[in-house]
Amino acid sequence: MLNGIEALPGEEGTVVRAIPGSIHLGEVRARGDLWAARSATGEPIPEGTVVFILYVDQGHLIVVPEAD
Repeated sequence: MLNGIEALPGEEGTVVRAIPGSIHLGEVRARGDLWAARSATGEPIPEGTVVFILYVDQGHLIVVPEAD
């Protein structure tokens, strides 16, 4: 059973500190914890956006906005 950050791909989270793009980090709350995150597409993701966690790369979540 995966724990911690390794268990998050496939989950939803909420951006709590805007993600400015694919290089710079923002912050996502998922499963009650805060995690550093980057945009998978390189597009900025504003605070409050619900995101889908694609995978983990070097200890950071790689996310995309949830489809409407």
